[in-house]
Amino acid sequence: MLGSAVYSQLGMGFFLLTGMSLIGSAAAVRRATVNLQSQRRSVRELALLNEVSRAIIRSELQVDALCELIYREASKILDTATFHLGLFDDSRYTLMVRIQDRVRMPRLTVDLDEGDAGIMGWLRRTGRALLVEDFSVEMDRLPARPRYQSENPPRSGIYVPLIAGDTVIGSISVQSYKARASMPTTCGCSR
Repeated sequence: MLGSAVYSQLGMGFFLLTGMSLIGSAAAVRRATVNLQSQRRSVRELALLNEVSRAIIRSELQVDALCELIYREASKILDTATFHLGLFDDSRYTLMVRIQDRVRMPRLTVDLDEGDAGIMGWLRRTGRALLVEDFSVEMDRLPARPRYQSENPPRSGIYVPLIAGDTVIGSISVQSYKARASMPTTCGCSR
């Protein structure tokens, strides 16, 4: 009714101007709704980070306690059925927390100086995170090849460096036997 009144009283120009104004208003409302949803998601993520930082402060900065804390907090937001948290020490890489198929495995230390250091060596050199949605599809495009030998290798994974100042001191990796397993959308990872 409003459209016909504008058209009959003010003409085609005002009718088109009114229509464009309504479309513009609808787009602005849609954009505001999307921004509000994004802000709510950011608030939830910040609340999780705040919770993690408080837990870190309570852990009294003991390495083993911090590693366990990181694992517990990661488990709140990711499927950590296959989870590794490792620390670098010269050419050695020690998996402090090693969960395989939901089973805790003993610590493992490997030497990264033996030829190709794989994804962990690349991560240590570059300090960049890596998201692999499907190893079978992306293997030839990866910046480094996985170094493990397994009859049942993961299909996807996220690899994140632990950085203190300018030094990569370790890494966290979460892997899945499913391609394109759900990963956080805010990881800022290389693909």
